Amino acid sequence: MIAVRDHVDHNRNLLFSCYRSNCQILKEDEPFLALTGPSRAIVCEESVDFEIQLKVRGTTESEDIALITGVCTYNRGDDTVCFTNCFCTVEFRLEVLQKTVQATVLGVRVKDGSWPSGWGGRVACSVIDGEIGATSGQLELLVSRGSAMPVTSEGYLLLSRNVVSVDVNRSLNFLLEACLPSRAIIAEKELSFEPKLCNISQDSCELKGIELEITVAWSGLVSEKRDILVQGCVGDEEQDWDVASMEQQVPKIDSKLTLEVGPEAETESAMSLDTSELANESNTSMFVPDKSILEPADSVATNTGYDVEKMDRGKSDEQLKIEAKEMAAEQKSFAMYVDAWEGSWGSDGFGCFQDMTTVSSMQYTHLIPGSTRLHYGQVRPSLQIFSVKLAEIRGGLEWPLPVYGTVAARDRVDHNRNLLFARNRSECQILNEEGSFLTLTGPSRAIVSEQSVVFEIQLKVRGRTKSQDKPLINGVYTYHSRESPICFRNCFCTVELSLERIKKSVQATILGVRVKEEGSWPAFGGRVACSVIGPDASPQEIELLDSRYTTVPITSEGYLVLSRSVVSVDYRGSLNFILEAYSDSGNKVAQKNEPFKPKFSNISQQTCKLTGGIELEITVAWSSLVSEKWDISVRGCLIL
Repeated sequence: MIAVRDHVDHNRNLLFSCYRSNCQILKEDEPFLALTGPSRAIVCEESVDFEIQLKVRGTTESEDIALITGVCTYNRGDDTVCFTNCFCTVEFRLEVLQKTVQATVLGVRVKDGSWPSGWGGRVACSVIDGEIGATSGQLELLVSRGSAMPVTSEGYLLLSRNVVSVDVNRSLNFLLEACLPSRAIIAEKELSFEPKLCNISQDSCELKGIELEITVAWSGLVSEKRDILVQGCVGDEEQDWDVASMEQQVPKIDSKLTLEVGPEAETESAMSLDTSELANESNTSMFVPDKSILEPADSVATNTGYDVEKMDRGKSDEQLKIEAKEMAAEQKSFAMYVDAWEGSWGSDGFGCFQDMTTVSSMQYTHLIPGSTRLHYGQVRPSLQIFSVKLAEIRGGLEWPLPVYGTVAARDRVDHNRNLLFARNRSECQILNEEGSFLTLTGPSRAIVSEQSVVFEIQLKVRGRTKSQDKPLINGVYTYHSRESPICFRNCFCTVELSLERIKKSVQATILGVRVKEEGSWPAFGGRVACSVIGPDASPQEIELLDSRYTTVPITSEGYLVLSRSVVSVDYRGSLNFILEAYSDSGNKVAQKNEPFKPKFSNISQQTCKLTGGIELEITVAWSSLVSEKWDISVRGCLIL
């Protein structure tokens, strides 16, 4: 085992890990270990620790001997780290990049035809300055010169590693080689990618009559693991700010990147996706460029707030006492629930009550289709969240109503909050009788429902001043199997949470719905929704964007700004997108349905046309589900 630890989470980031049963045979002319990591970029703002534990396999297990064991702290000095003892010297070759994003190679795929039988090959990459030729050292992703190229049934080359750090001012260059059984190189090709702060890049090239497609996912870096935890609570100004700035799991980018690449990149860097900094993590970003410059129309609160005093007009003293007693009991019950959680799950290492889940919806997106990995996810039961509706108000409340707070789910994966709705006081949503659905931004990953799932709700009504804000509802509901909708009730309102359980599901993350080729939205308003077709799925639609009566929010790069992006999909069915365009009078002028076949991993990308010949490109990232957070923690120990 060889691993590295940085200050992001201080956990092992494996570079090399081999069991006794599949140990690597090293030779004098081939003394390099076949690296499988890192699983994410190694952040080196501070010192980085390298660990090494290697053994030599004997004829029997009792004859195995220790080759070298050591720890070394690297402080951004040399480009070589050495471990030496009486048996060997092990050298690490490395390079420090100052302004870095991370690239995850999602696949090198033979598009048409197949890799010639018996042919070997090599896939490597390097970071280049300007013209091809001025390169840093090469990183080998796959070497198969003396044997047949390992290719899955779906045409993907089986890479040994897939995460690369890239300087934002340089390019990522791929070197592709095809070799005859004699090891002679018969063809080679280079293909370069310009780095991005989020989303994906995809390009193709021809290698000796073989068309190869390379897909790369991009993400900014996480400075510290705590940066991707949302403090999803209500009422405190400082915590309100946390919800606003991190509502959709946006981590802080490496401060060097933000400071040194200029204001344009700084704007983009605020969009980077939360990607759980755990072993075997997929670091794809789902956020579209320039999202920060757009605000949904309903997110802007009125300056005056709600006149809460009129709630009590005409009520008797007895009625006021009953309401006050009920709300006090409700808050006390929720406080007892918080204490119970902290005494149980908090003491078991799941963090603070307000911590948000850090498990990514793209945990296994990076896995090569058709390959088998040690810690890959499974098709599991999950909950599809359709809507959260303020179904009824009473107790003197009247429409419209400015509401803020949180709605969250907790499952067995990590027992942390998976936010469905999160708004602070300054961005409360204005609900009215005709539009009383909360604008959901989550879940941030699939809600696994093999066991019970807990739903929490904490909503407030914004008053004209903060001291006049009123609790609307505080509640906890444990969901077991089939009930829908889930209802929360008190003396002031009824809230309905509509959902269904899908027994065999994967998760889809919508990376983008984009107007291609610098086109513009063909109408005034628009709507993007999806539905899941399958044995356990109802045809009910999941709204991703509803802008029927306002201008469609669209970025300078043509991406529609979706309010939510993660959907559970029945693996036996399909994911269907509904795209609608509206005139300024609210009339539908165009509609298009676009189905996607689900996958265990990787991405799907399809285009469709709306009226006026406008092409829309939809990109979806697929991942199987995580059963428990510990399943993705690689222990990195030697199995004897």
